[in-house]
Amino acid sequence: MHCLNLGCGPWIFPTPWLNADVLASIGADVVMDINDRWPWEDDWFDQAWANHVLEHAWDIDFVLHELWRVCRPGAFAQIRLPEHTWPEFWHDPTHHSHWTTETLSWYQQGHVHHGAQPFKDIEFLVKHEELKGGWELRWDLIVVKPGRAPEAEPPISNPQLEAQGETL
Repeated sequence: MHCLNLGCGPWIFPTPWLNADVLASIGADVVMDINDRWPWEDDWFDQAWANHVLEHAWDIDFVLHELWRVCRPGAFAQIRLPEHTWPEFWHDPTHHSHWTTETLSWYQQGHVHHGAQPFKDIEFLVKHEELKGGWELRWDLIVVKPGRAPEAEPPISNPQLEAQGETL
């Protein structure tokens, strides 16, 4: 099983998690920038956790394509990030992309623009969507790769969620 802790910051997860961050000083397994092609082959991860990192992307479509590319069909992906209307969002000069409760709907079957460029190549099934506390967007997703059966292992516990008393 391969699990990705993307933008891990100081929350280094134990094996089977692979911890990735832009800062080399924190001890991540992989130092990378989410704005560049991710250093893994296609269909590598069974699970991904992106906690307050994707808002630092210059291009939402690029990072979602990369997340989709490196995850296996049926992979479980959890995204947490600040909603762009939260006043504190604008205080951080490294927040480059603006996310709303509707952002991921563009990547789902049934959306009026799904199937149009640039949304035609990737798809996520939203299993859970929440705006917690009026500011934090939370999505639990399943990676869909049309014409391919799910291959990913079932999700395992996430150490950061466990520490907060949350479960899958």
